[in-house]
Parts: sequence; C-alpha cells; structure tokens
Amino acid sequence: MEGQIHLRFPADDIESIPNLIFGGTQNSYQVISLPYNVTDNTIGSIFDELGGFDKTRWRLLRHRSDGVSLDEFTQGLTRIEPGFGYWLNIKEQTTIEIGQRNAVRNTQDDPFAIPLVPGWNQIGNPYPFDVPWSTIVDFNQSPDELGIFKIFNNGDFDNGSTLKSYGGGFVRWEGESNFELRIPVDAGAPNRRLVNKVNTNSLDEADWEVQLFLSSNSLKNEMSGFGMHSEANLSKDRYDDIVVPRLFNYLEVNFSHPEYKAPKFSKDIIPLNEEYVWAFETATNLKETITLSWENHYWGDNTLELMLLDRKEQKIINMRDQTTYSFHGSDSRLFNIYFGNEDFIDRALKPQWVTLGTNFPNPFSDHTIIPITLPHAESDYQINLSIYHISGQKIQTLVDGKLTGGFYQIPWDVKTLKGVAASRGIYVIKLEVKNQEFSQRLTQRMLIK
Repeated sequence: MEGQIHLRFPADDIESIPNLIFGGTQNSYQVISLPYNVTDNTIGSIFDELGGFDKTRWRLLRHRSDGVSLDEFTQGLTRIEPGFGYWLNIKEQTTIEIGQRNAVRNTQDDPFAIPLVPGWNQIGNPYPFDVPWSTIVDFNQSPDELGIFKIFNNGDFDNGSTLKSYGGGFVRWEGESNFELRIPVDAGAPNRRLVNKVNTNSLDEADWEVQLFLSSNSLKNEMSGFGMHSEANLSKDRYDDIVVPRLFNYLEVNFSHPEYKAPKFSKDIIPLNEEYVWAFETATNLKETITLSWENHYWGDNTLELMLLDRKEQKIINMRDQTTYSFHGSDSRLFNIYFGNEDFIDRALKPQWVTLGTNFPNPFSDHTIIPITLPHAESDYQINLSIYHISGQKIQTLVDGKLTGGFYQIPWDVKTLKGVAASRGIYVIKLEVKNQEFSQRLTQRMLIK
C-alpha cells in the first residue's frame, strides 16, 4: 500500500545471537533481546547449547518495575518475548543458535508497542536494526512521563542514545497507568542525544549543576549530581533523575525524596536559591575504598561556596579546594552539601557532636592530620589530645588547653616528646573533652609505616 513502510527482512539472515559478552563477572552482564517470534520461545530451548541451568556457568534474569526485585530462569522467568530486555551472563564462549522463528510484522502505521508499567521497565529492541532513542521519543509525542533511556556497559549504567538491535536497557515510566511505547519502523531519522546535559555554568548564574562521580576498584557511578535551575521545583521534575536498578553489587548516590513514589533521586536539581543544603547518602555493598569526585573548574570567580560534610566523620571538605574525597565502603555514608556565601556557611555548618575522626592519611610515614569536632556550647572546652604507643607509652601531646566549638584539623609530624621521629607501628590517639556540662573520652588507632 502506498505511504506505508512495511517491516520485511529474512528471518534466517542471522542464525545466532550476535555480540554476546562472556566472562561470568558483573562486568560481563548485558541486556539482550530477540527481534523474533521464536517457535519455541522457552528459555531452556533457546539456550539449550548451555545445557541445564547452572548459576556457576550462566544466568538469565529480568528486573521487575521496582528496580530491585529480579525474576530468574527457573524462578518465575520461563520465556523470551519480543520487546523485552533480559540480563544475560555466560561464563564461557558459546554460540547460541536462535532456532525456528518468524520476524515480527509491523508497519509505520502499526508499529510494535512495548507495554510500559509505572516504574522501571527493562525493554528490548523488537527489530533487527538500531533505533535512535530520540526517534522513539518523537514518535510517541515526547511524553513528560517518559524517563531517560539507560544502558548497561562493562559493569556500569549510562544514559543511552540508541536502542541497539539484539540489545536493550531501562526506562522509567512516571505515569499513573500503563503506557504503550511504540517503536517506529522507519528508524532513518537523525539521532539526537536525549540526555540531561550538565549545565557547566558558574555558581552565580541562573542554571548550574555539579556532577558527582562515585568509584571503587570494581565499580563506578557517573549518574549523579545536584544543582539549581530556574524551571525546577523541589520534587521530581525533568531535571531530576531516579536511582537506577541494582544488579548484585551496587554503588549509589541517593538524595532522599519521601514525598515522591520513587523516593531516591540520583540527581537533585532544585529551584534557584541564594543558599541551600542538600542531604544525600552513598550506598554500597562493596568492602572497598570509595572515592567521591567532582569538577570545579567552571564555578567562576565569585563568593559562593560549596562545602561537603561527612556526617559520620564530621569532616569538612571545601569543594573549591579539593575535587575528591575517599572513605571506606561496606555501608551507607551520610553527607551534606552546603551552598551559599561565607556568612551562610559559618551560620549553617556547625558540628553536631564531639568526634575524633579518622586521621588522614592513614597509614602514613612522616605526617598526618587528626580531625576533631566540638559542638557549640556556652562555655569553652578543656581539651587534651595525645598520642600513645600501643604498649601504653605516651609519645606526644598535640593539644592541652581550651578550645571553643568548631571543626579542627590537628597536624602531627610524627615527632615524639624527645623531638625524634616515632618508629613504625600502631599508635593510639586519645581525646579528652571537658566543660561545665559534660566530659568525654575518645580513642582512635593509626599506623606509621
């Protein structure tokens, strides 16, 4: 019929699933799809080259809409359907023959429709050719409820621009009811990269953003950030982003928004303010050193500051002076980011309790910094900060006198009371704090290497 574009392609052109990744690690997981109606679409039949199901050799899973729960082959997942994406991980290189199948039959007037439910959707390409994501968005009249397309590559999520053939990814649907995402047959339109572009404006301009990078030895997360925009609001809008689904090991930045149905944002852009405090947590199940980093070269020559507070350690990081901060993972870590001029920072950024933080660096050889915090009080504190050898011998007194409430970083050059360098070994920091209201003792170990 004139004016119609029919999808016609030989179903036997490709005999096996292309571009498979092998390895058996989290980095070798990939999202696959099959652009066919397979005669026997049971997972056991399609993947019969792998033999019986064995988690140590291969896994096939699919995320539910909550972004956390997973259905797995033999545990709720039984068939492969066009338009859906599936996690696949195969340890050893294997050719997966597709078997008897028929092409999906669609036209531009009657395109394939992927059903989206509220929340996260793991989708796959129903056609054997790439489709630009911008073409899909335009074809569906750019609904505000449709989120940014997410892809998974080499162990990390990223914003995607193309729905790859035999591939897939994730997209959130923020609507209250289901939606049919129509995939156009004519995919020849030029692609536009529909991602939340980082506004690298100076801090005194109307719209600015800071991207947060979280990394460890085995994972990285480049999907997070904060900032301000003249069209943003305090809850979910098109400038924000939701934390991506978890796949076994995870590394997240979570801004809490309990008022929204998906209460964890990875990106939190708010309306314009002269001063503001963001609160977020980093979450991971990795027992590794985690590094939080950012870029600050575009912030401009102005009086506005961004200060990062590690709430556990009560440690302050001037984000203009530093671009990284490292800490140990294995649990969640709470942070605040303070934005404003010096007067606001002085008023808002106050210690909440007495802390003896972890010295840095640690281990060390010739110098270290010992952070302590004292909450503001009516009277001064009497402070004694001393270093002891693990055997109990006193090595050095760093502070013995009065201090007011505030954040302090006390240096030690490893010199002993005798003026010589302390030897290698384990040492104990002892902090004694007294005032009219209370007294407290805290200790911390450190290592000279």
